[in-house]
Amino acid sequence: MPRSIRVLVDDKGNLWAVQGPSDAGARGLIQKGEDFPGFVVKDLSGQFFFYKEHIGPKAKYKHTAILFSFCQYDCKACRKEAPELEKTLSKFRDRGLVMYMVNVGEDEATARKLSGELKLTFPFLVDRYGVLWKLVGGTAAPLNVLIASGGKGQYVRPGFSEEKAEELRAVVQESTGV
Repeated sequence: MPRSIRVLVDDKGNLWAVQGPSDAGARGLIQKGEDFPGFVVKDLSGQFFFYKEHIGPKAKYKHTAILFSFCQYDCKACRKEAPELEKTLSKFRDRGLVMYMVNVGEDEATARKLSGELKLTFPFLVDRYGVLWKLVGGTAAPLNVLIASGGKGQYVRPGFSEEKAEELRAVVQESTGV
């Protein structure tokens, strides 16, 4: 059964992604080859990020792969991983890789503070209520989820180590056709 979410607009006009009727997170981490669910979240500039505009047959933007790295402010491993993510993006950006840091369970001010401290060149998305986190089955940050151009999971790994950073680069290389 596919993972699903619905989108709601609150009384202030904010758009929120809300987990669907089934508890998708209880199914565990999204798996390689599994369709990645569509979602909508805001970035730190206040713009909406519509996943389906970036991946899939009707995508407005053409990327070979998207990497979502889920993080939290107090996560030491997330901070250690950040420079490795920059290296990966730098190496594969010209091959169509795009990357988003997804701040989980924290407000926009905290996400903005983390963004400023990490000084990353890629955008931050804010998953304040952890909806996307639950949808992908997240349990520990950092969590990296690589989605190939067809919208299928290619790589899903929690935690950080030098070995995982190299493993991620190898999978990105394969996914971007380098």
